[in-house]
Amino acid sequence: MSFLGIEIARRSLHGHQQAMNTTAHNIANINTPGYKRQEAVLQSTPAIAYPSVFSPRPGQLGTGMSAVEIKRYSDAYLDRQVREAQSAIGYWSGVETALQRVEAVLPEPTDFGIQALLGNFFSTWHYLVQDPANPGSRSAVRGAAETLANSLSLAYYSLTNVRNDLIGGNDLFAQQVGRINSIGRQIAELNREIAYQRTAGANPNDLLNRRDYLLDELSKLADVSVTVTNAELNLVSVSVYGLELVNGDGYLATDRGFTELAADHESLQNLIEALEGSTRGGLAGTFAVGARVKEYLKQLELLMLSLANAVNGVLALEFFAFNIERVTGETAAGGGTDAHRLANGWLIANTVTITVDGNPFEVYFEGDELPPGSGDWVLVDTITGTLQFGRIIEGTETIVADYDYKTGPISIGPEAEGALAQVTAEQAWAVAQIREQRVVDADGDGEDDTTLDGYYQQLVTGIGADLNAAQRGRDNVSAILGQIEALRESVSGVNLDEELTRMIQYQYGYQAAARVITVLDELLDTLINRML
Repeated sequence: MSFLGIEIARRSLHGHQQAMNTTAHNIANINTPGYKRQEAVLQSTPAIAYPSVFSPRPGQLGTGMSAVEIKRYSDAYLDRQVREAQSAIGYWSGVETALQRVEAVLPEPTDFGIQALLGNFFSTWHYLVQDPANPGSRSAVRGAAETLANSLSLAYYSLTNVRNDLIGGNDLFAQQVGRINSIGRQIAELNREIAYQRTAGANPNDLLNRRDYLLDELSKLADVSVTVTNAELNLVSVSVYGLELVNGDGYLATDRGFTELAADHESLQNLIEALEGSTRGGLAGTFAVGARVKEYLKQLELLMLSLANAVNGVLALEFFAFNIERVTGETAAGGGTDAHRLANGWLIANTVTITVDGNPFEVYFEGDELPPGSGDWVLVDTITGTLQFGRIIEGTETIVADYDYKTGPISIGPEAEGALAQVTAEQAWAVAQIREQRVVDADGDGEDDTTLDGYYQQLVTGIGADLNAAQRGRDNVSAILGQIEALRESVSGVNLDEELTRMIQYQYGYQAAARVITVLDELLDTLINRML
């Protein structure tokens, strides 16, 4: 009798113990996000061979088994499919959430919405026609005008706040870029740790799980491309919107192969260009909604301006007014090469210096083209660092000297009281008829082609249509994602019933190996101590 049997049993004990530990690890992580099932691979150890052909002994003697590796269940194809779907959902969810805020700014139809207030405003002018000198009718007109102007101004400020929250100041866009960079750094560090473990001959399954989880999180924020650059060390390179974020081959470098997104002018410009037209990731959603809200603001401003021009034109007085900014001085718009990542989140590449009310300002144009077009947005940065929005005055390369321009929301003008005091029945009737007239140049061709009600309905309907499209897009992709995740879960997920079954199986194997050692111990005791 030899000690081979004891060694076989010992190996069995060790192998089954590793298998039970792995099963326990699966059970412990059943609710851990991103965890993928692991399993101890049990394999027979090499047998003892007798090379003599004529030997009466068996050709080989088994030596037991051992746990040769801890296998991790993962499907790269399903992972890629899940990330693509998550990227699409990230886009549509971001658009939907932002547009819900926009829709809340213009709640229609309600008794207190702008549509109803427009109708009430013109109705008060109908009553004023009957007796223009009636103080009660005049008060009703002024009250309706103030309510309408306040509601339009509130909507304007609210939309501006929504846009600023998305791409202005400490905005969502900047936060998302920061989150992308944070995830990129973690992935680069994990690449290095995984390479060290693989070099030592280990399977860093938990590190791989963590990296896959981070890639899933990254896909919600951006359009992600993952490439295996070194299969032996299991290193990956990661790009977002076609821009390299992590270079897998640079794991030994000081920066671990990580490249910060939007770190400088060129990087930011490349990102903005990549985001144009993209429908992947929350970052693209934020960028897209920021542009849409900008258009909503322009539409709302056109509505207010058309209302003011129509009413003021009939009364020949400034019944409605805008905030007035006086721009003085004349400075050519320089074509500087330095661009700035300002608080509004847009790429801006050209600046001019002007003065507003005697204070020096710098005006930053959105985009790279000069000259900017009339009506384009600018961002004014004072010497104290205060940021505020303005509009381009002339479509030229210069700011016209001593020019008053209208900006911001509508309000009751300083001549409103005088206009009401001297209004005639004919003027009141003409104002009342504005509601039925085409006073809005909706298509920008220089011809008024839409009524105030019709144009406002276009604005509200457009917001609703955009929101509905976002909801449909999210629902469609969510259904696809649910199916893909179910497939991935069937491969990589932890099933508690299966794990408990394996636990019992490994327990019995361990107990049997322990029993073998006990029996062999008794046999050896008999052989050594009791054979006299």
